[in-house]
Amino acid sequence: MSVEDQRQHWREYNKSPQGRERQRRWRQSPHGKAKLREKYRERVRFLDEIKSKASCLACKERDPRVLAFVPRSGQEVKFAPQLTNISRGLGDWKEVIAACDVLCRNCLVKRKRPARRSVRDSEILQGPYPMASRKSLTIIFGPGGYHPTCETCETEFKPLNKPKLRRRKRFCSDRCRLLSWAARELLKAYQEGRADGLNDIIGELGGKPGS
Repeated sequence: MSVEDQRQHWREYNKSPQGRERQRRWRQSPHGKAKLREKYRERVRFLDEIKSKASCLACKERDPRVLAFVPRSGQEVKFAPQLTNISRGLGDWKEVIAACDVLCRNCLVKRKRPARRSVRDSEILQGPYPMASRKSLTIIFGPGGYHPTCETCETEFKPLNKPKLRRRKRFCSDRCRLLSWAARELLKAYQEGRADGLNDIIGELGGKPGS
């Protein structure tokens, strides 16, 4: 029996129920687990070396931790070039890599999401919260996580530790939230002419009543 016939015989045996059971027992054994871990490390080193030598196609980044294989447009690959498919054969990996470009994460995001028009300050002020400003929307990162700035008193505060909370807190306390709501309502009523009694107060503060 030639070498090719032996390989074909083992391929068919491994696809059979007996072969799959034999592979399962081998993977669960300590020796099999150690072999799989070593094979995984070798494959990761092999892919990292290719990424470092190729570097990013756009920015020439060489750090393999931020590089990825991206299939070229119009090219069909057998599987996604990700670590989840690292157990594939080395020949299959070489075919997939030949049809891919190497890009870093930043360049990959720029390719998938083109540049958008930046938000202007006037659009922020005309949004759903007229009292908001660019400074109040700034998130300051620190050792304890992100610390937003209160929109009323403009002081930094640490929000509650709620991972499932989707909406970011905009005020440090209920008092600041109430003051912001009251300011919006007063401004709205004054602009609509429903708060003429504020003319004297605005004049005392140095403003121009009726403006």
